[in-house]
Amino acid sequence: MAVYTRLQKEEIEKILSNYNLTLKNFYMIKTGILNTNYYIECIEGKFVLRVFEGGRKYFEENQELEFLLELKDIVPCCTPLQTTSGNNYIVYKNKMIALFYFIVGEPIKSFNEAYLKEIGKYLGVLHSFSIGKKLIRKSRIDMEKYYKKIDFKNIDIPFDIKEKIKILYDEVKIFNFSSLPCGVIHNDIFPDNIFVKDNKIVKISLCDVAGKTKMVDPGNELITQARQLGICLGE
Repeated sequence: MAVYTRLQKEEIEKILSNYNLTLKNFYMIKTGILNTNYYIECIEGKFVLRVFEGGRKYFEENQELEFLLELKDIVPCCTPLQTTSGNNYIVYKNKMIALFYFIVGEPIKSFNEAYLKEIGKYLGVLHSFSIGKKLIRKSRIDMEKYYKKIDFKNIDIPFDIKEKIKILYDEVKIFNFSSLPCGVIHNDIFPDNIFVKDNKIVKISLCDVAGKTKMVDPGNELITQARQLGICLGE
């Protein structure tokens, strides 16, 4: 359950007044793990109200809201509404709150080749579109942390593959990424973040992206080796 901030009807109405919206109905969305979300139905349309619970600074969250507005016609993603004052969010009882347009669809239940191609296409568009864009956010992708979790003694793969992984890790660890262009990648792709309708992807949640990630040439020798091993190593 991911409802950490409980809001009463009167409170939601007060929040919606910043958007000049009239509440008809609402309920808590219990899926998710980080933020509190409410389904909001108004006379003017359907929305999702998000209470940001991650403890990040307002400017950090707002830069991602700005990024979503830039992406709205490029990648199917949740688009924030702006208040009547032109802001992307409000602060209510020391909580940052934003309103998003509701997208009709269901979390993807199973993957097929068509879905994987479509997801890959959109993530590629996201990556290419964001070349040179920097989000001020510490990356939580820590290669060393996850590498140390590999139990090489008990993992059921051939010895020569284990050795190749260790060698590749050492090569990547010392590789100089500083000359590569910087872009934005998705940091949290899993079924709950991908919505489909009529066998088409209608939304990829982009509210958890990693900034300042280097873009490695697809033809780079390290990437070729990783593909041959069937593993993914990165920042």
